[in-house]
Amino acid sequence: NGDDPEAVVRVARLAFEFRQAFNKDVVIDLICYRRRGHNETDNPEFTNPQMYTLVDKKRSVRKLYTESLIGRGDITLEEAEQALQDFQGQLEKVFAEVREATSQPAAPHVPEPQAAFPVAVETAVSAEVVKRIAESQVNIPESITVHPRLMPQMQRRAASVDNATIDWGMGETLAIGSLLMEGTPVRL
Repeated sequence: NGDDPEAVVRVARLAFEFRQAFNKDVVIDLICYRRRGHNETDNPEFTNPQMYTLVDKKRSVRKLYTESLIGRGDITLEEAEQALQDFQGQLEKVFAEVREATSQPAAPHVPEPQAAFPVAVETAVSAEVVKRIAESQVNIPESITVHPRLMPQMQRRAASVDNATIDWGMGETLAIGSLLMEGTPVRL
């Protein structure tokens, strides 16, 4: 259960010990959920609204585990609050350091040139295909109801094709859409 950090650690250790002893792979079926998406546009409410209504009502794993530790007498409330403050302070410190960093990233390693390059493969799609995929994001059939907070994002991404400001998410949409149009199945 993903709400029980000690159980997660226990099963991870067991899996590691099994792997080391028998040199066999182990699959851990961890039952849990993401409270938030991967980024500001990845909202799990879009794809599973009923479940996330329940998730939003749940207290966080951190709070549940802290209450468990205090209830067992492993730590005091003051120690828990201090640990949270220390952690928050570390996050703020690193965030400030990154924000204020002025150094340039290290130059990328340039590999030795290859003797013979692989055969060129055509990977581009036509402008018409790109426009068709973009239009499919806003020309939604009446039988489909789009989440109200998702439609403006889809409209912005479709418009990004015309004004050449395609973001990563729209790039993924175009890649997946072009594969589907070519008849290549895509599993997400």
